[in-house]
Amino acid sequence: MHCPNRWILLWLSVSLTTFSLHAQQDPSITTYLFNTLAINPAYAGSQDYLSINFLNRNQWLGWTDGNGRAPSTQIVSAHSPFNNRVGLGLHLSHDVIGATRMTNLNAAYAYRIAFPFGTISAGVQLGLVNWAADWSRLNLRDNISLDPAFSQVRESRFTPNVGAGVYFQHDYFYAGFSVPRILTTELTKDNTNTLATATLYRHFYFTAGGIIPILSDDIVFKPAMLIRRVTGVSTATDRVGAPTSVDLDASIFLLQTLWLGTSYRWSPQGLFGNTSSHDSIDFWGAFYLSNGFRVGLAYDIGLTPIRRYSNGSLEIMIGYDFNVRMGNVRSPRYY
Repeated sequence: MHCPNRWILLWLSVSLTTFSLHAQQDPSITTYLFNTLAINPAYAGSQDYLSINFLNRNQWLGWTDGNGRAPSTQIVSAHSPFNNRVGLGLHLSHDVIGATRMTNLNAAYAYRIAFPFGTISAGVQLGLVNWAADWSRLNLRDNISLDPAFSQVRESRFTPNVGAGVYFQHDYFYAGFSVPRILTTELTKDNTNTLATATLYRHFYFTAGGIIPILSDDIVFKPAMLIRRVTGVSTATDRVGAPTSVDLDASIFLLQTLWLGTSYRWSPQGLFGNTSSHDSIDFWGAFYLSNGFRVGLAYDIGLTPIRRYSNGSLEIMIGYDFNVRMGNVRSPRYY
């Protein structure tokens, strides 16, 4: 099977070196600090008000698959306290990579317990995943039916999802651990019904961060980090999974109005793996309007060979925060 389209060749090479042909990793987003519910159900209701957020990510600007399309992700989320102990949330994500699409819909429930040293939340989520592929979008030179992995031109499957997490919150720092995708699900098999050609594997996330007031509340420094890990099966001849990925963030919050931040994303050597790679350097900002709306923008500068064929990645975020109990907007949240 030959693929004359350069986009297909590069996409497959990236899949081979950064994931595994068997593994499917949830999309990475730069503004995860404003979309924590998407990776940890225990975050639901962590604020005293309803919070709504929309994000659109365009991966590898200038990249095209021949149809004017490039990888993209959209996320819509909302969460709010239900009472003093319970938080509820809902998030929907849609991810397009090449000829495949994945849509996730999850409902989250979190139970919060306040202690003198902070608040601990335990959360669960239940959802539905739709994975779909249209192999006719690939520009293949050979007959597509010759490859068992593409025996069906169009495929679609619905599968359930279960996730869980814990989240600790203090006035000056936080930490969370979550497994938003617990179930391992085989999406497709070849025509011999023996080899899984697409599989969803278990995802692990660890987040931590804090705030350091520099000038009262007018200037606040916020360091943060995120570790992602996907695990599959490991045998003497086959190891399935995606490289561990680490985001290190540093940002400044000015006059409770403007966030300015930068981050560095890489897969460190020796951390659940044997290779090290530098992914991107990211810059982002978010502006809070007085009426409760916020807008944000993030730009990733790639450090991998893909940078020769793209102009980086861009995220646009729009959100709204308001106080349900009091009916007016609170000061912007730190996390």
